[in-house]
Amino acid sequence: MGDIINAGVYILKNEILDIIPSNEHCMLEKLYPTLTGRLITYAIPTNGFWKDLGKPEEIIEGNKT
Repeated sequence: MGDIINAGVYILKNEILDIIPSNEHCMLEKLYPTLTGRLITYAIPTNGFWKDLGKPEEIIEGNKT
């Protein structure tokens, strides 16, 4: 399973806001152990194409593919 990545769109319930520390930087990946223990989580494995869209220019480029 070393070749599996986490990429995609997240749909979060408002309850997540109670878990995220306020007024500080927080990476969602760091919350996974807490989220999977308290809330129902789902994942859909795929062999499809993915592209990092972390910056506005990457989002524009991603829409072209």
